Amino acid sequence: MIDLRHMRYFVAVAEELHFGRAAEKLYIAQPPLSHQIKQLEQQIGVKLLERNRRRVRLTEAGAVFLEQARRTLAQAEFAVQAAHNAATGEPDSIEIGFVSSATYHDVIPAIIRVFRERHPRVVMALHELTSAQQAQALLDGSLHIGFVRPPIGEVDLTLQTVLYEPFLVALPSTHPLASESALSITSIANDPFVMLPRHLNLSLYDQIIAICQTAGFRPRVSQEATQLQTITSLVAAGLGVSLVPESLKNVRRSGIVYKRLLDVSARIEMAAAYRKDQPATSLQLLLNVIQEVSGHAGAGD
Repeated sequence: MIDLRHMRYFVAVAEELHFGRAAEKLYIAQPPLSHQIKQLEQQIGVKLLERNRRRVRLTEAGAVFLEQARRTLAQAEFAVQAAHNAATGEPDSIEIGFVSSATYHDVIPAIIRVFRERHPRVVMALHELTSAQQAQALLDGSLHIGFVRPPIGEVDLTLQTVLYEPFLVALPSTHPLASESALSITSIANDPFVMLPRHLNLSLYDQIIAICQTAGFRPRVSQEATQLQTITSLVAAGLGVSLVPESLKNVRRSGIVYKRLLDVSARIEMAAAYRKDQPATSLQLLLNVIQEVSGHAGAGD
């Protein structure tokens, strides 16, 4: 039976890739550490580390085991903390991630407000992160839940839809089409586009490209910005046009107008991502509030 001590020893060696440094980190001697790792490999029946006098490196099996070991250790720590909180009456806590655009729509602030009103003893910590950063933090246990833009490509995470919203065209107020009430997507085919870099928001970027390609053109990206709010500033400055979530119009800025799209039915999703094996009791309380406030039935909706 593999115990948590073996996992902690392995994680230390895998992170340092050096038995001497890992031993110092664990406050044990190096020979016993080497023996424990060999014992772990024997118990599992696979080689986790390749080592020689020059270096230590993870095998493919070791890399997979490292990810799972980190999750197991994190879950064990959460279980201990939950038991301690239950015994002492101390407040529970929940670590929440969110993409910056989550705060533009009324639904997310409403969820946080209702949760705080109903569960004042739960301590909330909010972290602004990209969807990809949240996925990693959820897997390693440093987040309980995250508000993300799907898809995020992690099969070990569960998604619960929070909202769908349409795209709008963001135009400089000086644009020739600024006085129109609604636009066809093809009417901006020749305009330069301001967009998020693909590596920061894969789903939003690919969705915009797909919308344009369906209409028969590929957008000419003249400028990139790392935040949607920065995109509005660049559009207002006349550097191009952009397709943005409808909620972004709640960010007041002069020099920019937002127009409905006549021929685009695509919508952008916001979802709550979490691990099903996450033991924090506060997580289920928050999921209940999300379902009630958003009106969506639950995971996979």
